[in-house]
Amino acid sequence: MKKDPAAMNNLISAPQHEFLRHQRHDVLLPWMNDTRDPFRGYYWERRPWRKDARNASWPYTGYTRQRENEDYEPRQLDYATGLEMVNAVRTKETEKSLI
Repeated sequence: MKKDPAAMNNLISAPQHEFLRHQRHDVLLPWMNDTRDPFRGYYWERRPWRKDARNASWPYTGYTRQRENEDYEPRQLDYATGLEMVNAVRTKETEKSLI
């Protein structure tokens, strides 16, 4: 902050910050999954500076995330059965076996 108080220099690709950047990124990704962040997608892990990112695929995160039951919105329906969702979060293997 002393060197760049207005935060005008983007240091995301700076090699000297790689460890800290990856460390914070590794905390952010599970939090985005746990909170069902609407902007979370495979591209959040596959940032241009993240050379060790996993390949995007169906079992990528291992989970599907539907909305929790909320008073203002009806319960979502299960794609496989057409019935109301019971669990908001479940493994993709569970979902695949329902099809």
